[in-house]
Amino acid sequence: MKEKITIKTKICLKNSILFSILISIFAQIYIYPFDSRFVLGIGVIAIGFIFSISKNICPIVIGAVAGILTAIIRSIILMISSSNYTNDIVIHYIPAAVFYISYGILDTIFPLSREKKSIIHLFFYLVCFDIICNIIEILVRNMFSVQAVKVIIVTALIRGTIQCIAFLIYNYHSLSIKKAEHQKRYAELNLMVSQIHAEAFYLQKSTSDLNNVMKEAYNLYELTKGTPEY
Repeated sequence: MKEKITIKTKICLKNSILFSILISIFAQIYIYPFDSRFVLGIGVIAIGFIFSISKNICPIVIGAVAGILTAIIRSIILMISSSNYTNDIVIHYIPAAVFYISYGILDTIFPLSREKKSIIHLFFYLVCFDIICNIIEILVRNMFSVQAVKVIIVTALIRGTIQCIAFLIYNYHSLSIKKAEHQKRYAELNLMVSQIHAEAFYLQKSTSDLNNVMKEAYNLYELTKGTPEY
């Protein structure tokens, strides 16, 4: 039992690390909507989509690792591409890490993978996660305003729509693969049944031939048993 738990934990951690790296890479595609430090990135689409389709993961681990990696990578890119940076450059991107950590916490409490049975519920949760985490980020940055909230809501609706479309495409592709595998197994089963029928037919024919041979041998024996030998 303990061994099974350990294996499952290792799989969850491995998947979580891989997904974290993937999310942090997507997070490097972003815009500054208010000409300020607040960032709207593509990584949010990636993390929402991954949480929607994955089960063997640790959401908090993904949120924490993806957030830290995102902040580090953005800091490194800024240091390489620009000479105008300060020593607190990493602190500049800490709120982005807070966003992803908050997203991981929310998914731990309200798993998106449980909401995928209904696309409407999934869309609602994705939009809510996006809005809540972005509001937390702008509060950390001390940039809260009505205009910021409006942009966050519109952005959340757009990203939620993209995530749901990606989810539907993924779902359709998965069902197509399962259908193809089912048809393949069905064809293999039909072939196996046909082979069994053929073998049964040949076995029955062989049995019939054997019975005929035995019958002829017996008749021959009956005919010759009274014949004197010379």
